[in-house]
Amino acid sequence: MSYMGFFPYHILSCIEFKNLINGGNEKRESLLIKIMKKLLGLFSILLIVLIVSTSCTKVDSTSKGEASQTVKQRQWKIAFIAGGLFGDQGMNDAMLKGVKDFSDKSGIKVTSVEVSESGDTMINANNFAEQNYDLVLMGSNYSDVIGETAEAYPKTTFIINKGSVHGDNLVSVKFNEPDGAFLAGAYAALLTKELGGKPTIGWVGGMRIPDLEISKFAFKAGAKVFGVDTNTVYIGDFKDSAKSKEITLQMYNDGIKVVQSFCGGAASGVYQAAESQPEGNYALGSATGQFHMSDKIVASQVVNYDIYYQQILASFVENNGEIDSQLLEGTLANGGVGIKYSPKHQDVATKEMREKIESLKQKVINKEIKVPTSEESFNKFSYKVE
Repeated sequence: MSYMGFFPYHILSCIEFKNLINGGNEKRESLLIKIMKKLLGLFSILLIVLIVSTSCTKVDSTSKGEASQTVKQRQWKIAFIAGGLFGDQGMNDAMLKGVKDFSDKSGIKVTSVEVSESGDTMINANNFAEQNYDLVLMGSNYSDVIGETAEAYPKTTFIINKGSVHGDNLVSVKFNEPDGAFLAGAYAALLTKELGGKPTIGWVGGMRIPDLEISKFAFKAGAKVFGVDTNTVYIGDFKDSAKSKEITLQMYNDGIKVVQSFCGGAASGVYQAAESQPEGNYALGSATGQFHMSDKIVASQVVNYDIYYQQILASFVENNGEIDSQLLEGTLANGGVGIKYSPKHQDVATKEMREKIESLKQKVINKEIKVPTSEESFNKFSYKVE
């Protein structure tokens, strides 16, 4: 191999290179030493750059990797205490679905329990907190008694469905259900006018409790927008499907063509009554749709518990146990509540009807319409659409 092929030109000047080839042994040795020093210096610089670059890359990837692994590998302990028994085809089942969807997507197990007595809820909450659970999701509103437990177990986060609580480890979740009820009442009124006959719709509730009273007046206000009256009846509990069926049958016999069910586990009675009626008599569902329960359900006032709570649990884990706000709200705007039309009855919910309901929805979102939630505000409500 020649010298020209071995040494790069930039190491030596032209004169030095010539001396290397034509000079004596003494000059060659001197120049070779000079070359070795330059090469050694060059290699040292390259080595330092390489070490620094590799070191920086390792620190960055390690820190990111550790953060990711912390969230993924942490043994999360999450519990869900239902607001009653599973199988209600309503809120409890919807929340359970959201919990299961979260588990399926994240691989994180959630301990879910149902309760038959109200006192069992706090017993379970205390037991989970004592076992160092990271999060306890409570399906009922225990705002008035959860404070003491939350204070005793500051490392456990408690999420209260439909609650109103304050504390560093307490989170309230509220759903603007009246807004969805308002749209359902409006749609029921439009459908009734389309079907002809008596300008009255029906509403069957479970127990006369504040939450249902609020939704009842909102539903009535929606119907009032289109000049339709509402016959409202409570059955007294959320289980007596025989009674809900009897009441609904009486409504149909009185000429009512559309009945809204808002009675929890007793909703099946409303739907059974609807199924016994000829074409042109319908029911409205609740919870997350309930369309699987009866082909007679043409639309539903929905609270998307499943989607909303799945997102909350996912956010809690992704943010390493942190929740952005102590009050989370499900609204018409973010899809937490609303109206859902049955895919089996596209011909019943006409395009014109949907457009009118969508117009009302936007007016509620933009605060052009304030939905009544009490008898007093309902009596004063005067918004009309011809």
